Amino acid sequence: MMLRLLEPVVKRVAQHIATISRKLRLNVLAPSPLVGPPDTLIILGDGEPDDYVMALVAWARDGKKTAFITRPRETGITNAIKLLKQVYLPKALGLRRVIVVIDRHRRSLSDIANEALGALRQHGFEILRQSESAQGWLKEFTCTWRPEAQITILVLVNGMGKDEIYAEDTIEVHLLEAAKHVLGQEAMESLLREAKDECGRADPERAWHSLSRKDRWEVFNALRKRRDLLKSVFKQHDHAMR
Repeated sequence: MMLRLLEPVVKRVAQHIATISRKLRLNVLAPSPLVGPPDTLIILGDGEPDDYVMALVAWARDGKKTAFITRPRETGITNAIKLLKQVYLPKALGLRRVIVVIDRHRRSLSDIANEALGALRQHGFEILRQSESAQGWLKEFTCTWRPEAQITILVLVNGMGKDEIYAEDTIEVHLLEAAKHVLGQEAMESLLREAKDECGRADPERAWHSLSRKDRWEVFNALRKRRDLLKSVFKQHDHAMR
């Protein structure tokens, strides 16, 4: 799958996707003009390094399909759904599927589903069906947003449920777990000890950014070379992009 930016988008997203595409030879940025408009939109609801990750996951899906990708300045599910209704859907009328990528943090998956449901209703979506998959990490809502205009909205929740290890459940947890396979279990356990908070759990964002730039790119490169690792660490992301 290839990616095409949809405005308005935070400028760093374009830079990050272009950088990882070039460095790892993903060729994931779609050429312009396209033969036809994409029917899928990925909204990054929390920011980086989600953009790097979704570029890798999109690349791993292969195929000639193209999806729009964007990241609003304001984070969160409610803001993403508001912009979807007010900006993105009117701008890209061919959309049939939207993936909103969001960190779990310390919330329950049911709380996140309830927020999404409330935001959809608040902004005028009529819910036709609701389901979940990937052990609850993927919430699916089939809706109409205007008469006879149906859309499927997937809320893709970042996290692995390792609350005994990490203080927050975020995209960095996936990357740190991948790093254990790349940089070594012992080295990563030492790094996580250095990033512990007062409750004895590691801050995943702090831990990920405490890795050297070289080590972070080594992890990204390993995920590119080892699709089995990419799919095992980013299970719900792989499921959402099918």
